[in-house]
Amino acid sequence: MSILDLSAYQATENLSPQQKKFNRLVNKIEKLQAVLEEWQQAQQKVQQEASKELLPLYSQWHQILFSQLETLWQYKNTHKIARTYLQRLDEKISILASQLLNNPNLSAQQHELTVIIAQHYELIEVDSHSEEVDIHVNDHSNQAQDADEMMKKQVMKEILADQLGVTVDWLDFDLDLDNLEAFMEKVKDKLDREEADFLQNQLNEDERNDYQKFAEKEKKKILKKQAQLEEAKKMAEQSLKKIYLKIASLIHPDREQDEQKQIEKTALLQQANSALEQKDLLTLLKLRAYAAQVDQKQAVKIANEHLKLYNLLLEEQIEQLQFEVDDIVYSFDWVGSGFYKQTFKPIDLTKKYQRDLIDIQEKLAPHIGDHRKLLKKTAILIQGLQALNIPIMVNEQYPKGLGHTLPELTQLLSEKNTPVFEKTTFSACDTPTSWHHIAQQNRNNVILFGTETHVCVMQTALDLLDNGMQPIIITDAVGSRDLYDRKIAIRRMRRAGAVVTTTEAILFELCRSSEDPAFKTISALVK
Repeated sequence: MSILDLSAYQATENLSPQQKKFNRLVNKIEKLQAVLEEWQQAQQKVQQEASKELLPLYSQWHQILFSQLETLWQYKNTHKIARTYLQRLDEKISILASQLLNNPNLSAQQHELTVIIAQHYELIEVDSHSEEVDIHVNDHSNQAQDADEMMKKQVMKEILADQLGVTVDWLDFDLDLDNLEAFMEKVKDKLDREEADFLQNQLNEDERNDYQKFAEKEKKKILKKQAQLEEAKKMAEQSLKKIYLKIASLIHPDREQDEQKQIEKTALLQQANSALEQKDLLTLLKLRAYAAQVDQKQAVKIANEHLKLYNLLLEEQIEQLQFEVDDIVYSFDWVGSGFYKQTFKPIDLTKKYQRDLIDIQEKLAPHIGDHRKLLKKTAILIQGLQALNIPIMVNEQYPKGLGHTLPELTQLLSEKNTPVFEKTTFSACDTPTSWHHIAQQNRNNVILFGTETHVCVMQTALDLLDNGMQPIIITDAVGSRDLYDRKIAIRRMRRAGAVVTTTEAILFELCRSSEDPAFKTISALVK
């Protein structure tokens, strides 16, 4: 039981409605305090784990983005590019540059190149003074922060709109995340105006008069409660010291002979000191009641003193606690993480973190459209080719910056000791070690799959054709960040003479017959 729970004294005196309400409010506050503490602990845990696990991944991801930026920038400046493709290339480069401006995970050299590219695309103004350039960069960073704040505002508006049963567009006024109370006041004013318009248009004169009387009565109630709350606050300020002195007189440790009880009373007095300093009326009331438990009549008397006004303060404290909880809950982007719930629990924060962690881990691979499906098909293709004893080689484009092959695929490939070649050229044929390995296989047909379709895959395919070999493109096992790029690349490779097919089609084509020992394996894979 709460130390201020007066039900223990019912034998002495029946509890009044205000006393019962007091106990209900105290219980609710204690539950909310527990909820708040749980959320705070969950938030702290997630922040610690993010600092250890997630932030390093973001750092790697930013390095990947920079590598993409650098590669595309070099490609633009070293190749003759058609106007239509150049426009799309410029768009991608400018987006990457804007994402990386003033990024703390970039080196000074990387930052310098990003600024040069940003200046080229007029993302920041060109200026001879480095200080002014830095200002522009910071301005862009501020713009990014503004965009992030706008996203948070949008999420909050969507949540509020759902709770109010209105559209997001209906909330057509600015939302200050630091002053939700002012926003809700605007919401209330708009609802009142719309209600008044409805009454004006829909109700007859007698109905409008009745409603007007009702509205005025409700308004008086609200004003009365506000006045009472102000009175309660004033009274609380005056009562805090008085309550504290009473506590001190009842539990002062210097008056206690028993050593153990003296320690306990010292701890209670320290709590009272802290509560007085923080103007925590509830804790002081609880401590006073606890201190007076030796005298049941005194405990009941405490509960009766200004109890109605105290209850108003407790109700306000409940609202504040709920706001603190909501402030933590809705500081996170739930919708963007795939959570579509009305209410959230601390355990959901852990789940959200795990989702975010998985998401950024997946982004460490090239940011490929429909990548889950692509990964599945690639895994099936690798296992099928292994069952057919078709030799496989892996080419990794700048693994230091872009990362190695996904672990799910590496595990499959390592079982057969698949050779892995590092390259910086886009075409595998332009890398001597890779090309030497291909030539050694003495095969006319070469199956190509991986990313990105419009860069590494396409250039390798065109070079194979130039060298008299037949490239076979597995369309459901190649991908690009932009699906349009993938589409155009496949079309160009087909027109150049490449064979275009799918994972299942090529595996059964190579298998030829259901009597092949690999048939059962392939059938199970494509099921």
